[in-house]
Parts: sequence; C-alpha cells; structure tokens
Amino acid sequence: MKTTARSELDEYFKTFDFSVEISRPLGEVYDNWPHIAYKVKIGSEIFGYSLGVGHVDWKKALNARYPGIDPYTDDGYIVAVIQGKSQLPECNKKIANIAAIIARCQEVNPDPAEVLAVCCAEGRNAQRCPSFEIWALEFGADPDSRKLEKIYNQFLKEGSKVQKLLGNHPGAIDRFIELYRNL
Repeated sequence: MKTTARSELDEYFKTFDFSVEISRPLGEVYDNWPHIAYKVKIGSEIFGYSLGVGHVDWKKALNARYPGIDPYTDDGYIVAVIQGKSQLPECNKKIANIAAIIARCQEVNPDPAEVLAVCCAEGRNAQRCPSFEIWALEFGADPDSRKLEKIYNQFLKEGSKVQKLLGNHPGAIDRFIELYRNL
C-alpha cells in the first residue's frame, strides 16, 4: 500500500510525462556496501541509482530457482543474508551479484519519481555550498576525504542534470525536494 506522500510524489512525477528507461540491475560493492546498481534514464538525462540488497525477497529466492543462481554454491550466500551473517567483505561482491539476479527475476526496480526527487535533493545540497570543504563540514564529514569529494562531485553532476531536465519548470526542483522529505 502506498503512503499519501509516495502517491503525491508519483502523481507529481506523472505531470511531466517523462519517458523512463531503467537498466538491468547490476551487483556492485562500494565501500564494503553490496548493492544493486541501476542507470535510470528520465527524459534525456541518465542518473545512477542504487538499492540495498534488502530490497529483494531473499527467502523467496531460497525457495525458488532463478537462472544464474547455482543452488549448490549460492544458497549458502542467500542463507547468510537471511540470517544477517553476510557482512564479510570477501562475500560482498558475490552477494551483490546474487541480489542483482534476484532483482531481475523478481522485477525489483527503483521508482523513477523517487530517483528524480533524490537527485534534486542531493544536487541542491551540493550546489548551495561554495566548496566541497564547506559541504563536508556541514555534514560533519572529513573535508580531506577524496572518496567523499568524489561523491560531492557526483551530486554536483546530478544537480546539473536535474537543472537541465526541470529548468523550464519553475519551482519543480523545490517541489520534488519537498515531496521527497515527506516520504
């Protein structure tokens, strides 16, 4: 059941009549975080977006047989995730890849309205700061972190894409941010 905030976001997104394409899910690991990565094309812009591996139904996957998952080797990883014992860095890539296969079979995809709203919020936060160092300090992060600076630069790029996509619609970015905060 959708919440009122989710419904409002989806309805607002529909008013723009954007074409949407979502790539196949890919298993990725970033900073020891296994996740399911997508490329989401909204209108003419492509945004990267990730979902945690908890977005797939692991218990259902254990009872089903999906193409690309070997029950003799991969079931142990699935059981480890279900039991919450999967946080070993050497297992994370395998877990991410299995989660991507399950996501494809279970048709788990990101919500394009949420993708755009998140990109609006992240882009606006990065753009309003005059420098990476100030942005990092505002979030209580290390301003010497090159890894964090890479994230900041990605947010700036997303902000530019959002501006291209919604620039002709005054107030649209602010409205997406407001709806996202209500989720």
